[in-house]
This record gives sequence, structure tokens and C-alpha cells, in this order.
Amino acid sequence: MKRVLKWSGIVLGGLLGVVILAALGLLLLGGSRVNRSYNMPVEKLAIPTDAASVQRGQHLAEAVVGCAGCHGSNLAGDKVFEEGPIGRVYAPNITGGQGGVTGAYTDQDWVRAIRHGVSPSGDGLLIMPAEVYQNLSAEDLGAVIAYLKTVPPVDNQVPKPDIRPLGRILVALGAFGEVVPAQLVDHTAPLPGSVATGITTEYGRYLVSIAGCQACHGKELSGGQPPEPGSPFAPNLTPGGRLGGLSEQAFATLFRARGAVESEFMPWEEFAKMTDEEIGAIWRYLTSLPAKE
Repeated sequence: MKRVLKWSGIVLGGLLGVVILAALGLLLLGGSRVNRSYNMPVEKLAIPTDAASVQRGQHLAEAVVGCAGCHGSNLAGDKVFEEGPIGRVYAPNITGGQGGVTGAYTDQDWVRAIRHGVSPSGDGLLIMPAEVYQNLSAEDLGAVIAYLKTVPPVDNQVPKPDIRPLGRILVALGAFGEVVPAQLVDHTAPLPGSVATGITTEYGRYLVSIAGCQACHGKELSGGQPPEPGSPFAPNLTPGGRLGGLSEQAFATLFRARGAVESEFMPWEEFAKMTDEEIGAIWRYLTSLPAKE
């Protein structure tokens, strides 16, 4: 009996050691992902100052790319996630007020942050969807930056990100998707050219790409599991899914409903501000896709 107990203790001790080593390995891996530095050449982009460009940038920021969804309605920062043992992530204040992080930004710093998901110091920005914003054309990226530079300053200091040990282990396990999207970006890709606006399949494809639809609905838009904890499975947007039985008018009405009949996880408040032309273009593109089960 003593011999059995002795060997049982050795086995349990060995298993405990393996678990501890695995946890330490995941902790280090998660930490390396969060703390990785980036050094890449940043495109020089002429930022426009004319009223039409600023207006275009404001519309894109408010209705399509959804800056307010993370940074708050006044862009002065907001909570993205906070859970005691896991950590916290707040989207920073991106106005020129006290507590803002962009007051000293150069034009290249804006490009680096939005297009590459990297801060001026080379740190990867948490939860910044740069893999989506890399699809912005040079013209639209310049317009968005032009608008953001004109936003009224708001004094607001948000807490700095703090990913705790359990959070780093979960990051390493991929529980939240990729929390540093700079790792998903091709930092050598050229700036995309402009896409002509209009109710066309091509413009609809472009809008879907910069609105981040694939992040939730899957690469082929046939449904997927969003990375946000607690979010439901995102539906199939191809003709083989839920949209297959909707008319174009019903689809437009759904966007205008501001989420009254759909999931709270869908950014309806932003998308409801899209123009009829944009919604029509998205409809053209989605209905052109191969039907997926």
C-alpha cells in the first residue's frame, strides 16, 4: 500500500509539474503577443484639408468603419472589456484633449495606428482592427484622418490596458481571437486604390471589407463565431442563408431598424447611418455571392 501511495504521489506530482510548465509557457506566449514591438516603413499620405474630404471622413467614421463603437460617441475613450482576473482594455481618447493620445500625432502616426495597428512607439494596439482598416483606399484613409484631426478636444483620461496572467494565458489559447491585430496585417501591402462609389457590386465589396463584416460573419460571409465573448453565432449572409428570402427593400429596412429585431452585437447604430447608395451596393454584393449552406 505504501508503495502504491508513493507512486501515486510521484505521478500526481509529475502531472502537476506538467500543468505548471504548460501554464508558464502559455503565460510567456500570451505576454509576447501583447508586448511585441513592430518596426515597419509607414506610407507617406497627403492628408486633405478641404471640407468635402472632412465630411467624407466623418461619414465613414460614423457609419461604416465604426470608430465610435470602441472609442465612444465623442471619441474620448470607452471601456472595451474589464474582468477582474483577466484584465481590462479601454479604447483610448483619440481627441486632442487632456488624456488624449493623438495630440502629438504626425500624419504618419495616424497612418501607422489606423492602417498598421501600431502606436508611434512601435507597440501593437490592442483590439484595433487594422486588418480591416488596411482595406481603406488611400483617398478614404486620408479623409478619415482629416476628420479625426478636426474632432473637438475632450478631456478624459482612460485607464491603461492591463492584461493579467490569466488573461495572457487565454490570449495564448486564442480565447479572444487576435487581441493585437497588427499580427494579422501585411505591413508591406500597398495602399489600395480608390473604388468608384455607386450601387455596384464592386463598391459593395469594398464597403463590406472596410466595415469588418468578415470578422464576425466569416471569411466567406457564410456565418461565423465572433471573437467577442458571449456573442452569438453570426448568420450566413450569402443567398443560401437568412438574406436569401429578403427583398432589397426589406434588407434596407433591416439596416434602418437600428437593431429592433436583430442581435445587439451587430453595430446597427452605426450602419443605420449608411446612405441608400451604400446599402444598395452592399445588397448587390451580398446577392452576388455563391450560395453557401
